[in-house]
Amino acid sequence: MNANERGQQTVELAQHAPDIAIATLRGEHDLDSRAELDGALTRGSEHSFLLVDLSECGFLDSTVIGLLVVTCQRMWERDGRLELVVPAEAAALQRVMEIAGLTTFLTIHETRSEGIAAMEAAG
Repeated sequence: MNANERGQQTVELAQHAPDIAIATLRGEHDLDSRAELDGALTRGSEHSFLLVDLSECGFLDSTVIGLLVVTCQRMWERDGRLELVVPAEAAALQRVMEIAGLTTFLTIHETRSEGIAAMEAAG
């Protein structure tokens, strides 16, 4: 199955505030999108806060989970924070986060605005 058959997979990195970056993942992400995602997370981790919005993401594989963990560790080393947005209706993604153990060390918000508000309050 190629990327066109799975639907468009995109990674968008935006600066919300001087110290807050938001990475938005759309579509299904796996080894095929690793390089693009790694670049966006690396650039995003240069900020104090990085919010990874998975609201429009249908699938993540272990490659992506690994990138999130490495980026989180990189940010912790600089006293930064990586947090996720996983909507309540995204039960499959929530389950992946639980199985991978990400819920034990990452803050997960149900909405982007909730995540942004938390980061602004902590900044």
